[in-house]
Amino acid sequence: MKKIISVVLAAVMVCAMSAFAFAADIPDMYLGQLNRVPECDSTTKYLEGYNLAIFKKGNTFVIWTDVELSFKNQAKLVDAIEAGGYPGLNNLRNPEFAFGFDTFKIGARDVTISIEGVIQFENKPTWSWFYRGVCWFSDQYIVE
Repeated sequence: MKKIISVVLAAVMVCAMSAFAFAADIPDMYLGQLNRVPECDSTTKYLEGYNLAIFKKGNTFVIWTDVELSFKNQAKLVDAIEAGGYPGLNNLRNPEFAFGFDTFKIGARDVTISIEGVIQFENKPTWSWFYRGVCWFSDQYIVE
């Protein structure tokens, strides 16, 4: 009986250690594929499959994601963006956040993002430039 208990205990310990090692390999967040769209040449742009957009107008930054982020994940995202070495994104100065497929404001101007990924700006000078990219969080669907 002692031998069986020892074998079972050893098996449980190996499984627990494997689960811990596997969990340690799962990233807390991912940020990537950021590309800058510099042309202010149209009132219509496209997400093209991305789930993150960072808009700039003057000193205002608006970070849009397809789903609502917790305050903790907003802070992680800002830190990752600022540390990423992307031109113009090293100091976001307390950005505003928007999410979902709806209308939000950049300053006093409306921006609408449709479920199809169409970004409709109120007019051309609504934005100076913006980035599109991908972000993912391990707890993305948990809003605190």
